[in-house]
Amino acid sequence: MAPNSNIQEFESLFTDQYSLLFGRAWRLVSQKDKAAGLVRIAFQDVFANWSAFANRDQIVSYLHANTMKMALDYLNNQRDPALSPLKRLVPKVRLDVVDNPVIGSCAHGTLCNLMGNQRAAFVLHRFEKLNHQTIALQLNCSALEVRELISTAVADLTKCMMEDRGIDPQTVDANTTTAFRQMVAGVGTPGDQLVMTEWAANDPVKMGVAARITHLEQDTINEHAFPDLAQEWEIIREGAGLENSTAGKVNIWIIALGVAVAGAAVYFFLNK
Repeated sequence: MAPNSNIQEFESLFTDQYSLLFGRAWRLVSQKDKAAGLVRIAFQDVFANWSAFANRDQIVSYLHANTMKMALDYLNNQRDPALSPLKRLVPKVRLDVVDNPVIGSCAHGTLCNLMGNQRAAFVLHRFEKLNHQTIALQLNCSALEVRELISTAVADLTKCMMEDRGIDPQTVDANTTTAFRQMVAGVGTPGDQLVMTEWAANDPVKMGVAARITHLEQDTINEHAFPDLAQEWEIIREGAGLENSTAGKVNIWIIALGVAVAGAAVYFFLNK
């Protein structure tokens, strides 16, 4: 596949895949600018290696795998072994803040309490609805390991969201804890929601916990704050050298046209 002969196909790829890739990267690295940078690199890398791909499916697979790899590499580099496992991945800069009418302003970094592969497995399963086998292929592990990663992620997130509000998880009964975990996992039922509501019982602190769990998806990402697609496309075009390539072609045509006109003028003058 030759990118220079089909820029429209490259742009179509960007239009179809950018939002999904950016949303995934943002949830993984918890920093909007960093996520945008990773996705730009992924698209530019695809352009640089375009001739190596046989079809669009290969390109899409490469885009997703490369974005995931870069995000996990970034997370692994953020670890501080002196901290407890649940606190190792908190970024060293201010987290993005999501303004939500239900839960107010809360840290985008809810998922920062999870380790790299644990966070990746949870994000892919909870928000992108991928099955265990598909996630295993992306994380280069077994489906059984993915199941365990998701299970521990759900338990850890539930615990952390309670502790963040000053609630000791040990004081919450087993039935309520199970309902919380079902909601965090995205498989909660109206019955689970009712259990949480009854547990909160007009207690502002408990209501805050229940709201964060109920609105976990909005808490971890703000789709209204996605980068402007047109602007991102121009940045990626420039980074991939498409602008320079196009300009070069235009200049060549201008030069060729000038030579042709000059030649015609000379011919006309000599044969006048």
